[in-house]
Amino acid sequence: MALLATMFRDDRSADRHCVNLNGTFRDGASSAFDTSVQDLSSSGFRTHNVAKLTPNEIVSLGLPGIGKRRARVVHEHDGSYGCEFLHPLTASELAAALLGQPAAPVALSSWRVSEHSPFDLPEPSVERPSTGVRRIAVAGLVVASWAGVLGIVFAIR
Repeated sequence: MALLATMFRDDRSADRHCVNLNGTFRDGASSAFDTSVQDLSSSGFRTHNVAKLTPNEIVSLGLPGIGKRRARVVHEHDGSYGCEFLHPLTASELAAALLGQPAAPVALSSWRVSEHSPFDLPEPSVERPSTGVRRIAVAGLVVASWAGVLGIVFAIR
């Protein structure tokens, strides 16, 4: 009895890192979707929970640490998409993305201003000087201006 075995070769161009990074995904129609990246390498990524995509479609992915990158859909399996970056990530970009994980969502509804918050301070109020004080100030400025003009005139002669 002969046993027939088939070997498959995984032609990955870079090591994959298991991650859980939140990002923004845009398909070819420029529709934006929140997504989660499960695998990331310098050459590509794997994501799911996005719109229906087709192989060879050009998409873009925005991730903290690396910004927005264009990629090509390589394959789809059970709603999970493998994509290849059109321009591979540099080592520093990959490190920045990996250091940025895990991205925890911010619950803004649970944020509360504390009792001692600077947001609770009253608006500053500025009292306008009385009419008499303003008149004296204007008169003083007029006298000082004329004194300056006369000083220049007499200094020139």
